[in-house]
Amino acid sequence: MNVKLLNFLEGILGKGDVLKKGEVAFYCPKCKHHKKKLQIHLEENNEFQHYHCWTCNFGGRSIISLLNHINKSYDKNKLKQIIGEVKIKSSNSEPKVSSTTYYLPTEFISLTKCQPKNPHYNNAIQYLFNRGLTINDIIRYNIGYCETGLFKYMIIIPNYDCDNNLNFFSGRSFYEDEYKHKNCGWSKNIIGFENFINWDYPITLVEGAFDAIASRINTIPLYGKFISEKLFIALIEHNVKEIYIALDLDAIKNSIDIAEYLINNGILVHLIIVEDKDPSEMGYKNFIELKNNTSVFDPNNLFDIKLQLALA
Repeated sequence: MNVKLLNFLEGILGKGDVLKKGEVAFYCPKCKHHKKKLQIHLEENNEFQHYHCWTCNFGGRSIISLLNHINKSYDKNKLKQIIGEVKIKSSNSEPKVSSTTYYLPTEFISLTKCQPKNPHYNNAIQYLFNRGLTINDIIRYNIGYCETGLFKYMIIIPNYDCDNNLNFFSGRSFYEDEYKHKNCGWSKNIIGFENFINWDYPITLVEGAFDAIASRINTIPLYGKFISEKLFIALIEHNVKEIYIALDLDAIKNSIDIAEYLINNGILVHLIIVEDKDPSEMGYKNFIELKNNTSVFDPNNLFDIKLQLALA
């Protein structure tokens, strides 16, 4: 851990609590929670300087951005000197190479390989067509299926990072089955469909891969109801200006929490209320129409909505 940087931060944020993995917890100057919920990475690794408050979701990737966001005065030259020493030290050390490589199931069969006489292939293709997907979608997202193994009779949708490296995949049964959904079990601290995202344009957040494909334009699947830490950081780092949130109706509280975080970080938010059907069930045209008719969310309504949820 960088002790010089720790001492520097404690002079501004107050005494910190050293946690595992090189993290230090401070009181968050943004939400002013009574517990130390702002965690900053001070270990000299790939996450060095990353920070995140687990109460208000205030986060970013550099100490300078942290102090600038909270309008704290500090010795900029001294901070740059401390950070510069870390960079010099890191450049003289052996580079760390990730040994983790992910693979699709060995039973994975690409749906781009036509098998007209195979009933499972035909049923998998028909299932996708019924969900509004096209051949172009199958090619674009490298969609396949399995006939045997842990993901037997499941559609497989891979997820790739910005360098087109596989980092996740989700499965969906194309037959009536007790278990309709099954993920790969890897970490969800990823950015959904990152290799397709243009951070300079408005982004849409949805729950699942099918929803993201149906929405088509610059959409990130969360693979659940929460934003990952990596996505939190990326939104701030890329200075994203506008976001649409379209989680299922049963996740309205999660949608409100995400909206509050984004608004607190200066992002325009459109909260799309998906009532009867999720985006993949609505279809592209209906979803886009709903999206286009959704106005900017008023942060002044946050308290009233939270009160309604608490009373529900």
